[in-house]
Amino acid sequence: HYTLGYVYIPKVDDIETIQSDLFWHLDYRNNTFVQQDKSNLTLLVGQGVCKDGGVIYDLLLPNKNKALDRFRGILPVLRKYNAQIYLVDESRKLDTYICGDKLEKIN
Repeated sequence: HYTLGYVYIPKVDDIETIQSDLFWHLDYRNNTFVQQDKSNLTLLVGQGVCKDGGVIYDLLLPNKNKALDRFRGILPVLRKYNAQIYLVDESRKLDTYICGDKLEKIN
């Protein structure tokens, strides 16, 4: 079962910088270190610009727990952009995480 989700970044001023930061860290096709562990793959499958000036990056995650570990590993990058992570698993439950000093689940 795959987990679907997205990373939301509010009020984006420089989308190119954010894209280069997140694409390298999150999309396994651009990161050979991540490719070594196929159960830890994270795939950016799309992006959208929000009316509030934020941006959303859609994710496809083969393993939710390993993906959460991966998010914790790049928390400094996510925190820099005040990112929020939303994940929907096979039970259709939406989990919301805030990227601060730690990855904090808020629901």
